[in-house]
Amino acid sequence: MFGFGFLSLPTWVVHIASLVEWAVAIVFVYRLGQRLHQVWIQRLPWVMIPYMLSGFCAIWYHLTYDTQTWLSDAQSYLTFIGSTSFGVWAFFFLRSLQTFRISSLSTRSASSPLSSLSTRSGGAGNAGNQEGEVSEHV
Repeated sequence: MFGFGFLSLPTWVVHIASLVEWAVAIVFVYRLGQRLHQVWIQRLPWVMIPYMLSGFCAIWYHLTYDTQTWLSDAQSYLTFIGSTSFGVWAFFFLRSLQTFRISSLSTRSASSPLSSLSTRSGGAGNAGNQEGEVSEHV
């Protein structure tokens, strides 16, 4: 019942290499998220798992000489779940980036070096700009 299925040896190599590559990518992305201290990048490997399970179903399906049709159905469902999960992850990831940018810009504008220079140099006109001070206007 088990064997090389109906696939050639080079095709099997590609299938197995894809699963190994996917496993390495999952570990790499998680470690990258740890290094960057980015929670959403650390959560990405959880989204990648349904895709990897889908690959296992495809390989198992071919190992059984394409007789277990439920494996083909499982692969389709896992791919759908993976794609949906990835879309949800992308939404929340992009939302977290926008929140970060907005909060960092609002805190940065209050303590901007240029805002302190404009108040010291006499306002926006910079008519009283003394030598050695940097002007806001180019």
